[in-house]
Amino acid sequence: MNSTQAAAALIITAAMISAHPALGQGSNACAVRARSSAVAVVICPPNLGQERWKQAGEAACAEMATCSAWIWDDPSKAPQSAPPLATGLTQQEILSSAAIWDNDTKRLVLIEKVRP
Repeated sequence: MNSTQAAAALIITAAMISAHPALGQGSNACAVRARSSAVAVVICPPNLGQERWKQAGEAACAEMATCSAWIWDDPSKAPQSAPPLATGLTQQEILSSAAIWDNDTKRLVLIEKVRP
């Protein structure tokens, strides 16, 4: 893929993301911070809820056959870039995430915070 094709793909992807209700405009919008070939880093406002997380994950993985969308409700704890595979996330990044959308199984996995 040359640079013109890559730029066109980026513009098309950005347009699709902004048109999707889960990742659209507004104070309750989620955003894809970064994406690799198999992982999307998604930032959502706190207390958004499972249904919106599911929609955000589906939208983030829409064009990817194999994809996991990792969702954080605290942007300061999410990675700045997406690793090639989820195994590249640190333990702290994993534990601080709110949920994971697994596009292969079409399931939302919640990350439960355990208090000592």
